[in-house]
Amino acid sequence: MPSRKRVTPGVMTTAMSRYGYHALFGVSIVALLALVLWWGMFIRGAIANELGALYDNAMATAKSHALMMGHQKEVEPPMGVLQRDQRLEVVPCEPGEGPHSINMQPYWSDHCIRITKTYISGIEYRYSRRSFMVMGESGLLFLVVLIALFMLYRMIALERRSTAELREFWSRITHEIKTPITGIKAFLQTVRDQQLNRDDMLPLVDMALRQVERQEMLTENILIGQRISRQGFGVNPKPIVLTEYIYEFLRAHRVLLMGRTVDVRLCPKSEECSVMADPDALRVILENLLDNALKYGGSDPKINIATRREGDMVHLRFSDYGMGFDPSRAEVMFDAYRRLTEELPDGQHGTGMGLYISRQLARRMGGDLTAVSEGRGTGATFIISMPMV
Repeated sequence: MPSRKRVTPGVMTTAMSRYGYHALFGVSIVALLALVLWWGMFIRGAIANELGALYDNAMATAKSHALMMGHQKEVEPPMGVLQRDQRLEVVPCEPGEGPHSINMQPYWSDHCIRITKTYISGIEYRYSRRSFMVMGESGLLFLVVLIALFMLYRMIALERRSTAELREFWSRITHEIKTPITGIKAFLQTVRDQQLNRDDMLPLVDMALRQVERQEMLTENILIGQRISRQGFGVNPKPIVLTEYIYEFLRAHRVLLMGRTVDVRLCPKSEECSVMADPDALRVILENLLDNALKYGGSDPKINIATRREGDMVHLRFSDYGMGFDPSRAEVMFDAYRRLTEELPDGQHGTGMGLYISRQLARRMGGDLTAVSEGRGTGATFIISMPMV
C-alpha cells in the first residue's frame, strides 16, 4: 500500500493560526458583497412595485372615467387633459394604441382616454432617480464597510507582525546576553581553578573585556531604542574635530580591534573636518557599525574608514569586505527589529535594533545614515552624513 503522509496537529494549528484570519476576512468581504447586492436588488424591487402600483392606479382610474364618459350620450367628451384628473387625457382613437388607451364605449368609440406622457415620464424619472440613489447608497455602504474591514485587517496583521518581531527580538536578546556571560564565566572559572602566569592570562582577560564591551553596547542599544520609541531621547550637537574623534574612538576600542585590519583615511590636516554632532550619539553609531563589521565581515574582518566632503556635509564612510547584501534591501535593514535573516551566516546573531537606532540618531543630529552594497559577497559601506561647522 502507498504510504500516507501524516500531518501533525501542531503543524495544522500553526497553519490555521497563520492563515485563518486571511480566510476569515476573505469570507467577510464575499458575504458583505452578497449582502449589499441583495439589499440593493430588494430595494429596487420595492421601488419598482411602488411605481407599478401608481401606474396601475392611474389605469384603473382611466377605465372608470372611460366607462362613465362613454355612457353619456348627450355630452361629447372634450379633447385634452381631464380637469378632474391631470394624469389622464382624452385623445382621438388611433389604430395600434395598445393597452395604454381605453376606448369610450358605447357612444364615443372614436374617443380614447389614456395616461398622459408627462405622468409616465414622471414615473420613469422617479424610478431611475430612486434606483440611482439606491445604487449609490449601496456602493457607499459597501465602500465604508470595506474600508473598515481593511483597516481592521491591517491592524490585526500589524499586531501579529509586531508580536512575532518582538518574540524574535527577545529571543535574540536572550542569546546576546547569554553569550558574553558564558565567556566571562569561563574566564573566571579558569582563573579560579588554575594558576596562570601573566602571559597566559592576558588573552583570557582580553576575551573577557571584549565580552564586557559587547554587553555594554547591547545594554546601551536597548535603553536608547526604548527612549527613541518614546520620543524622549534628545541630542546635543556641538563642534567636533572628526579626525581626532575617530582616532580616540579606535583607541578606546582597541581590545575589540585587536588582530583586525583597520585602514583609516581621514581629512588631511590642511582640510580639517569639523562637524556638528553629539559625541555620545556618534559613538553609539560607530559602535553599532563596528559591531556589524566584526560580525559580518568574514573570518578575518577588514575595515576601511574614510571621509569625504561634499558641499556643507561631511560623509564618513565605514566599509567592510564581508558578505554584503542585496542592494534592494538597503532600506529594510534600518527598520526596527528587522534583520536580513536569510542573508546572515550561521551562528551570527543580533538584536535588529543597531542600524535603526543609528539612523535615528544621525537624523536627529541633522545628518543621515545610508547603506551601499553591490551585492552579496562584495562587502558593505555605511555612510554617516554630518553637517560641517
